[in-house]
Amino acid sequence: MYKPDDDLQLPHRRTRIWRYIDVPALLYTLQRRKLFFRSINKMRDPYDGDIPEDVYGRYWEWEMGLPLDEPSSGVITGKHVRQVVRKFTCINCWHMNPAESAAMWALYSPYYGVAIRSTVGRLIRSFRLSPTAIAIGAVQYVNFDSPRRGEAPLIASPLYVKRTSFDHERELRAAILEPSVHKEKLPGMGVEADVAALIEKIFISPLIAGSWLTDVVREELKLHGLHGVEVIHSPLYSKDLD
Repeated sequence: MYKPDDDLQLPHRRTRIWRYIDVPALLYTLQRRKLFFRSINKMRDPYDGDIPEDVYGRYWEWEMGLPLDEPSSGVITGKHVRQVVRKFTCINCWHMNPAESAAMWALYSPYYGVAIRSTVGRLIRSFRLSPTAIAIGAVQYVNFDSPRRGEAPLIASPLYVKRTSFDHERELRAAILEPSVHKEKLPGMGVEADVAALIEKIFISPLIAGSWLTDVVREELKLHGLHGVEVIHSPLYSKDLD
């Protein structure tokens, strides 16, 4: 279930979120009633869930009032803890945006893709019966190259920090700790989710011609008891916008 964390930035529960995926990922969610959480070690960005030690030290010292010229034993000890936590962490990522994003379509589901539209509140409710403890927070985007005093956020968890080069993602991140993923070298794991509570609407990629995939997804939703979920072909590149 969702586990609140005061150190994380949780957007308003009415904030609209999107998950851009391919059709097999959608079928996995519908058939297994799970969301897939990928091991953070398998993400493309090598710094995902990690921060260079010198940068982490600078931010920590600025915010906590520690002297900049004296290394903190807490930072050194914390490095080892962070390395272990990162090995055990799996994440499920969403894009925060009032409207659909052309960039997200291109990056994450350019061909046979779909986008699940939901809200922060719906995501939280979808985990209410899951036995897994799930933390949810907005990702902070930090300049690793030349951070300046006074602009440094309190880095409570490097798991929710990425470089400013990725700020177009506007990511909301759900995270779990699962040691077996690292031990068994798994790509991630599924977490139980109430998909009826989660899914508000499904958009079909604007690059797909015709209505065939829209019809297929509608039938799949009915098959899994989700009769009230609207499926629409994205009008992003249509000349018939209202």
